[in-house]
Amino acid sequence: MTWTVQAIERAQRTVQATEVLRQHAATIANVCSETEGNQIIVAMVEVDGSFAGTQVIPRAELQNQLEILEIQEHKWVLALSPSSSIHDIERRCADIGYFANRRRSAIQRRLDQQH
Repeated sequence: MTWTVQAIERAQRTVQATEVLRQHAATIANVCSETEGNQIIVAMVEVDGSFAGTQVIPRAELQNQLEILEIQEHKWVLALSPSSSIHDIERRCADIGYFANRRRSAIQRRLDQQH
């Protein structure tokens, strides 16, 4: 595996994005509570780190829509079920942020060893 500065930046962006979504957990949970079971809620963060809101996507269209949001629009996204509560969202954000931060630290240590 190649350890790159870009990998560190991706991990850092994940940490930042999860913090943004955690701060908006109540808004996101409200959308989740109003969504039908055959749909997925996607919470989004813009490249500049701002909250981009949510989209409700039919399950059948999820893969195509995620490709558009992530690849074409360069958004960081988190897919959630309609039953997601504020606590669920905050916990997922904390867990994802924790592991992204660990990944960032591990990559940085590896890069430091190479130099």
